[in-house]
Amino acid sequence: AQAVANADGSVTVSWSAPTEGTVTSYVILATREGQPRRAISIRLPTEPTTHTIASDKLVPGASYTFQVGPINVHTHGPPSAASAAVVVATADAAQPDGGAPAPGRPGAAQAVANADGSVTVSWS
Repeated sequence: AQAVANADGSVTVSWSAPTEGTVTSYVILATREGQPRRAISIRLPTEPTTHTIASDKLVPGASYTFQVGPINVHTHGPPSAASAAVVVATADAAQPDGGAPAPGRPGAAQAVANADGSVTVSWS
């Protein structure tokens, strides 16, 4: 399975159909880093071989791996190898117009009062 984190906080998972056996559906298994159990299990039809998991099913800033398992009328087949880990985008990264992600947050601001009554503000 392959996974791509989207700027809106969703993740798109894609996979290749197995070359052996009859598949009647698939299940996507999501595992959150540091968690002993699967975070999400989603059952899907056989087509298409891609699915976007909505942001409300995922924890912003968390790292996930994804596997896809084939199912037929008799049993579940072995799941795919886990995808590379992806980090779910936070709300700060989403753009309402679908454009590029927003820039990162600047470091802490520091203000210094000057003798002339002005203020100098700096940040990293």
